[in-house]
Amino acid sequence: MRKLAFVTVVIVALVAISFSPLLNIRHVSGNADYQLSAADENWLYSQNWLWHSAAWLGQNLPDNMTYQDVVVDKDNLFSVAITATQREPFIAIKSGGYFVVIDMYGVVLDLSLEPDAPYVIEGFEVTSAVVGKPLAADEMGLVERAVQIVYMFKTYTDYEPSIKLKGRRIIQKMTDDIYIDFGQGENVELQFNNALAAYQNIIENSGTSGIVNVSNPNQCIIEPLKR
Repeated sequence: MRKLAFVTVVIVALVAISFSPLLNIRHVSGNADYQLSAADENWLYSQNWLWHSAAWLGQNLPDNMTYQDVVVDKDNLFSVAITATQREPFIAIKSGGYFVVIDMYGVVLDLSLEPDAPYVIEGFEVTSAVVGKPLAADEMGLVERAVQIVYMFKTYTDYEPSIKLKGRRIIQKMTDDIYIDFGQGENVELQFNNALAAYQNIIENSGTSGIVNVSNPNQCIIEPLKR
């Protein structure tokens, strides 16, 4: 009985120690893209190295959304190494008197008075912009489709994306006198292909102005430009 009691006490003591701050993370390192923030640092050093998996630590980092492809590895005893990729600015959304800079996935990277991103879209009303969190805006579906159109112009053409929302319609400026009306972008891929074909036809026939209306994905209409 005494031996059993002794073993029980030892087991209880070991379990208690395993949950104590003595086994918390003591050292954090990161690759070139990862900068340890105060929030991440405070949180990591309060976590138990033994009981938390590396995957759980990576998923629950406070600044997880600031980076892409976050991987945490328990590289040594009481130590973790973090590998991450910095998110890249893709679009600056003009809202009121400032710009909300987001990456390709809609995560807010910065709020600025300058459009610190390769592309700008206008006419949208941002309702919530917290760095490291997904963007929230009125007509969020239209924002997502506008971003998709910008991506398609960037990837598949040499034309500069220049998107504005006018009357809940996504408008792309091709030249000072030729525009594409995507409507609400109900089928962006089909509308994009139809619009480019119509625009090329205008140029090949020496056209200098007009609106390529593909708001109906199954129809393409060339309308006169009204000033």
